[in-house]
Amino acid sequence: MVIKIRKFLLLVLQLYRHPPAGVKVQIILIHNLICLYFSCMTGLKKTICLIAWQLLCVTAYCQTQPGSSFSLTVLNEKQQPAQGATVKLLQHNKPVKAMVTTTDGTARFENLSAGAYSFMVSYTGYKPQASRAYTIPAEAKDTLRLQPASTALQEVSVTAKTPAVQHKQGKTIVNVDASVTNTGTTVLDVLEKSPGVTVDRNGGIALQGKHGVLVMIDDKPTYLSGADLNNLLSSMSSSQVAQIELMPNPPAKYDAAGNAGIINIKTKKNKQQGFNGSFTASAGHGVYPKTNNSLVLNYRTGKVNTFLNYSVNFVEYLTDLYASRKYYSGNTVTSTLDQPGYFSGTFFNNTVKTGLDYYV
Repeated sequence: MVIKIRKFLLLVLQLYRHPPAGVKVQIILIHNLICLYFSCMTGLKKTICLIAWQLLCVTAYCQTQPGSSFSLTVLNEKQQPAQGATVKLLQHNKPVKAMVTTTDGTARFENLSAGAYSFMVSYTGYKPQASRAYTIPAEAKDTLRLQPASTALQEVSVTAKTPAVQHKQGKTIVNVDASVTNTGTTVLDVLEKSPGVTVDRNGGIALQGKHGVLVMIDDKPTYLSGADLNNLLSSMSSSQVAQIELMPNPPAKYDAAGNAGIINIKTKKNKQQGFNGSFTASAGHGVYPKTNNSLVLNYRTGKVNTFLNYSVNFVEYLTDLYASRKYYSGNTVTSTLDQPGYFSGTFFNNTVKTGLDYYV
């Protein structure tokens, strides 16, 4: 009999701690009946049983019922799980807690008290998405689909400008067209303004103080020097030249004759198919006039390219010089020297270059 009563008490205690829905009233009645049963006992046994039962009931009342949970699954526009999305739990539009979705795109919130909740989801590359309001514990899970953020870029214009001077692989490159001051000048004028190049009054060219520079045109040596080289460069218009390479220490592939340095003049070659050309004219006037004109013709078909460059240079120059010198011995003038100089003349030069290129 005692064993049956013990089993009955344990069953009632379990129902008291975890009552199924709709049996709360019945459990209270059972509680009262048990208390009445113990009151019929006598002596010390009655007192011990009543105290033990009341303590068990207090323990059952003090236990907090576990909170509810909610699972939100976040998917992208391809119905794939959005791993790493941030999910914020909101109550009355105030954040309560935040979670990050797992590999299956799910964020699970535990121990939620009863009430209305909503969610705010943010994910890189997608629009922030707000959910509807959920009533907990009536609702336990839902799925939210994100929309990609469409960013319309405005029109962008990229403008590139070639620098006037470049330094590459042990050589200095002068881009002739990059400087407006080279318009209407000759190749010799461009060289005089190039870094490290010195042109003396006799037409001699030095590179970083070294004389005997080898001048090349399109990687081909000119084998000219002195007045002949000066006349050639003075007759070439800068409009015919694309780049000038200055190599104070030329690589081994060049001739040993260029040990003092190499100046490689690269002329323009049009890569457009068919026939094309350009004509450039410039003129100036000081005491006397001068003019510099050039014509570039090019015809290219397939891998074959033919070209013709013609330039004409006309300069009428004047040099008016007067030098006066006095020689002293102490404070006394011992001699004087008056040296007037007047030079005038005309410089007229024509240069023609033609060739054929075959591109492999």
